[in-house]
Amino acid sequence: MAARGADLAAYRRARREFYARFPRFWPDTPAGEEYALYGVHPLAASEQREIRAAAAALWHLYARVAPLLRALPDEALLSMGLPPAALAVARVSVPDMAETVIGRFDLAPTPDGYKMLELNADTPTFLVECFHLNGAACAAFDAPDPNAGQEARLAAALTRACRAALRQVGREGGPAYVAWASFGEHHEDRETTRYLMRLARLPERVRRRYVAIESLQIDGGGLYDGAGRRIHVLFRLYPLEFFADDKDPATGTPIGEMLFRLVEQNQLALINPPSAFLLQSKAVQAVLWGLAEGGGYFDAAERALIRRHLLPTYLDPVFDGPHVIKPVFGREGDTVAIVGREQVHASEAQSFTDQPMVYQQYVPMPEAELMTAQGMQRLSLLTTCFVIGGEPSAVGLRAGGLITDDRCRFVPVGGFT
Repeated sequence: MAARGADLAAYRRARREFYARFPRFWPDTPAGEEYALYGVHPLAASEQREIRAAAAALWHLYARVAPLLRALPDEALLSMGLPPAALAVARVSVPDMAETVIGRFDLAPTPDGYKMLELNADTPTFLVECFHLNGAACAAFDAPDPNAGQEARLAAALTRACRAALRQVGREGGPAYVAWASFGEHHEDRETTRYLMRLARLPERVRRRYVAIESLQIDGGGLYDGAGRRIHVLFRLYPLEFFADDKDPATGTPIGEMLFRLVEQNQLALINPPSAFLLQSKAVQAVLWGLAEGGGYFDAAERALIRRHLLPTYLDPVFDGPHVIKPVFGREGDTVAIVGREQVHASEAQSFTDQPMVYQQYVPMPEAELMTAQGMQRLSLLTTCFVIGGEPSAVGLRAGGLITDDRCRFVPVGGFT
């Protein structure tokens, strides 16, 4: 289906004018392609309730299994893809802080309810879109916002997490320094991190600054920003496994291992906490499925939740029918393959071929005709639900191809009945 020329021109003009109101946002990709659609896709109140109920059930399961994962021997964690350098730090938990402060479940609707595709527990993005921009889009189209009030809940969760982190390092009342870090040259990560920094409410004697991750300095006594100021809490939109690989380019000193030791010694606290990295591995889905099949850890009601909301997932290629192959710490659809009986759809990017893989039963995603800057397009829809401080929160949609990758688009959602 193609849009008429006048309709397409009107869409492009209205979209440009709307997103011009948000100069910090990224409505287009770095390559100049459309990222944020202009419009509101309907999401019935009953669907919202079902999505959040699925996220609540799934988070209960993840929170329950986290202590078991911390108790596993090193060999088991290595088989789940954790880097050797991160084994000790991944077992660190922070009192009064959720296992992940900000997590994002990706879900697909099926005849048997919403099924989890994966959890981004460590460094989720898509936050500005769901918590801030979605409401503005709903207002523009006179639609109820399904995420009304969720930005305030996000702010409260970040505030609680910062206070828990400051207590962990003995600096609750200050003086202290909370640094908010991402790749400085990555627009989306930088502005997402700054958005979160603005939301947190900190004591007067606690300094906050955004810092580029590449400017950080470290020694045996602490972590520092580019001006040499000691950092006590680091919010990082930077995956823990990246830290595990980081070395000083001049000396080869393992920078990541030094940072991990500071965390283990309570000289530095991280948000998201290290436990979020432990839950990030997609191998956890295989652990959960195996526990549901074998019994003994979860009770009957919890095993029923696993069967209802998880897809069969294994660390070995056991499927004869359609299934998905994913790297345990893959991101943005990189190195993903959908294997059918006669055809394989694989992502163009193949950056994570050295990681262990999980094998997950395939379920199709729903499709919808959406207006885009190129006209009407039929796209697959991926449902998202955030979990903030252990509670289900903002919902959202992304639209793209069979494999959800970094070319997928933001689709604002409205709470129509």
